[in-house]
Amino acid sequence: MALPVVLKSGKNYVSVVLDDELRFEELLVSIINKFRESEYFLGTEPFAIMIEGRELTDREKNIILDAIYEYTSVNISHLIENDVIKETIAEMQAYDDMHLSGKKGDNNCLFIKRDVIMKEKVFAPGNIVVYGDVKKGAIVKAGANIIILGALKGQALAGNDPMIKDPFIMANDFRPENFRIGPLVGNAPRAKKSVLKRHQPLPLIAEFTDGEIQIYSI
Repeated sequence: MALPVVLKSGKNYVSVVLDDELRFEELLVSIINKFRESEYFLGTEPFAIMIEGRELTDREKNIILDAIYEYTSVNISHLIENDVIKETIAEMQAYDDMHLSGKKGDNNCLFIKRDVIMKEKVFAPGNIVVYGDVKKGAIVKAGANIIILGALKGQALAGNDPMIKDPFIMANDFRPENFRIGPLVGNAPRAKKSVLKRHQPLPLIAEFTDGEIQIYSI
């Protein structure tokens, strides 16, 4: 491969083709540089990416996404990981259903009018509002707050922007695999079992205040 990183435009997504022999640390630098060079052409609207040409662990994928978020101005909405469902997910992610404006650090908001499905990763520099569920195996990461109108069953990471005061995660059914607000990892409470209902919703809000995570009923 002549270049360690090549970006190719698809329908509502960008394919990131990676060298399969370069050391990961060197590849990461090349990825950051490539996205920096392409900031003007990629613009400020959110888009999905798909990684090709190299097998990566989940940890390596997260490192890449975090690095792009931290060191460039592009807005990646999620990672598409399956060739077969690539076009389907890209179309489901039609960006007229996602409204993201402003720059990092602004009080902007990303609206997702559907479920966030398994293995999907959603990132935004401001707030995230999910009109559906966050399924197991999915990750939602926001610079500010996360509001989930359905069930939180995957991972939620809020308050990644240190300038945000008292960040929170709210869900109408709060049962995450794990969650973090600011620098702290929280422990999600469990609902009591009922002999009348197999599952009772657990509407909660978890807030990072005064260096601690406080959890309240909604």
